[in-house]
Amino acid sequence: MWVKGEQTYNRLVWKAHREDTLKKILIEEMGISIRMISELKREKAVRVNGEHRLNHDMVYPEEIVSVELGTDKSEYEIQEGQIEILYEDNDVIAVNKPPYLVVHPTKNYLTGTLLNFMEYRFRKEGIFERVRFISRLDRDTSGILLIAKNKYAHFQMSKEHQKQTMQKIYLAIVEGIFEEKSGTVHAPIGKVEEQNLRREVFDGGQDAVTEYTVVKEGNGISVVRLIPKTGRTHQLRCHMAYIGHPILGDELYGGNTEKIKRQALHSTELSFSSPREDEKITLKAKLPQDMQELFHQI
Repeated sequence: MWVKGEQTYNRLVWKAHREDTLKKILIEEMGISIRMISELKREKAVRVNGEHRLNHDMVYPEEIVSVELGTDKSEYEIQEGQIEILYEDNDVIAVNKPPYLVVHPTKNYLTGTLLNFMEYRFRKEGIFERVRFISRLDRDTSGILLIAKNKYAHFQMSKEHQKQTMQKIYLAIVEGIFEEKSGTVHAPIGKVEEQNLRREVFDGGQDAVTEYTVVKEGNGISVVRLIPKTGRTHQLRCHMAYIGHPILGDELYGGNTEKIKRQALHSTELSFSSPREDEKITLKAKLPQDMQELFHQI
């Protein structure tokens, strides 16, 4: 079990509850990857009761296994910025990303990104690690975004993300009134033209599933609750356009831009299990101002 009061963002401390080799304790009890074990071996970063042991050495019940994760500096510029923090522990930090904020630097956005701002916050808190995004949001999509504070957390949370055990719920404001107020869109998505950002539904695409529920409607528009059951690029935007209800403001997928100048899509709720926390964590983020105004017009 995790030893309370001994954990930090770059130190894992575990009390063994069975007799086994150190390698098996690291993999099967602590959830450390084979690749990471090789790195830890080179760095001699694992101790049992304060002493270095080899991977094939035995560990006995009640012995304390400590792992130093080290540091991994970023090559990106550190920049101060205001970001709303929704949750934080030794392994992850969740933020409420505002619309129009780029998540990761690109050749067109080297600074002023969420990564630049989070690098600043990490250093201010004494966290000497690079920012690792567990998932990303488009520039114009707002809401909850999860970040790992170390490589161990990134590995664990990426597994949860890939297995779809991490539940994400979005709110979107779309064109039109639905005949069926809830349903599932099961339609494969992919790129038709390699140089085009737009995704389309076609038989050769990747399997994609989205559940939807209408929560409010009127004046020719609807607010829908969206749960992606797969994680394809532009999945929600593409699926809503495919069924004839493009997201307002989403010019790429045919959405009307008169009422809002970006896609009216917000990551409103996230449920996940942080690596060293015993309970399921559920976070919520309120709608940004532009979507609130649209919501109240219905």
